[in-house]
Amino acid sequence: MEHRAGPLSQGAGAAGVLLILAALEAAWLGWFLVEPLPNVAHIGGRIARWMLLAKALPQVVPGVRFEQSYLGQAVGNLGHVENLPQRLPIVLGAALIAASALGLGSLVLRALGLHRLLDRAERIPLAFGLGAIGLGLMALVAGRAGLLGPWPTRVGLGSLVVLGISTLDLRRGGRPRMSPARLAPFLVVAPFVLVMALGAMLPATDFDAIEYHLQGPKEYFQAGRVMFLPHNVYTSMPFGVEMLHLLGMEVLGDWWWGAPAGQLVVAAFAPASAALVAVTARRWASPRAAWVAAAVYLTTPWVVRVSALPYVEGPLCFYHAALVWASARAWSAGPDLGPRLWAVVGLLAGGAMSCKYPAL
Repeated sequence: MEHRAGPLSQGAGAAGVLLILAALEAAWLGWFLVEPLPNVAHIGGRIARWMLLAKALPQVVPGVRFEQSYLGQAVGNLGHVENLPQRLPIVLGAALIAASALGLGSLVLRALGLHRLLDRAERIPLAFGLGAIGLGLMALVAGRAGLLGPWPTRVGLGSLVVLGISTLDLRRGGRPRMSPARLAPFLVVAPFVLVMALGAMLPATDFDAIEYHLQGPKEYFQAGRVMFLPHNVYTSMPFGVEMLHLLGMEVLGDWWWGAPAGQLVVAAFAPASAALVAVTARRWASPRAAWVAAAVYLTTPWVVRVSALPYVEGPLCFYHAALVWASARAWSAGPDLGPRLWAVVGLLAGGAMSCKYPAL
């Protein structure tokens, strides 16, 4: 005689699992808050993470006023909107580079016969990533030959934008209306994306940034060519992302203003990564999983932090996310589409390797 678990026993089992998970989460959070920060020894003493959390809001620690709390300091720093017009050249320079990457990537997708087979959520981030690979390679080759310069770079990037526009399908199709439920995830991630963009337009002060991520492109810009720098061993690593900083310097004709333009382009890899994470989750799970996955990615503190810096980890995460999407699509594709998707996998693998040597 079969004995099947009734609804009550199944509900009790699920509740027990949830309680165990909640206890594990609470234990992990407790450890996380009391564990001291590992990289603050130079300022003396031990700083546990709970101290930072306690000072985030006013009066959690008695005597801490709003303007002294981290929230108050953030509001104060973000309140100087009168300085935003200073960033307009940076935004325009980054927009030209990003648009040219989209144009070049669209040409690649059209050449592979994939342009009409992908929906917009897949096509736009993929075109951006593929185009960024091409821009880095073109900047390296042209820079090595001493052919880079402000006007040649501007004209070349503008030409790619025009060519990319020529590939657009301008026929109007039915667009789904944006319901409040669909708009909510955008409202959740919008402040995080805004902080990424504003942070990327600030001068970098981190050691790695000023030692080689920006220093190498700066020396290339000042020399008028990409060359071996015997005094800086770090510039001998894969430098595909750094070529975007060099393009920013060439577009604006100045290394100081061009560096944040390149940083803003690099920051754009974060929403592009989230888009590919979302379409992967949507295809093999559900639309709800897609929204949650994208929101979790964009609200991860380290993603926000790295996106405001001229580091390579943001683009590297993009190419890994794109590789997961492209590989899964290629495995499930038919004999006609499969080889073209595997070609995309190869391009993305090369893009990942151009970011950082342990990429593969």
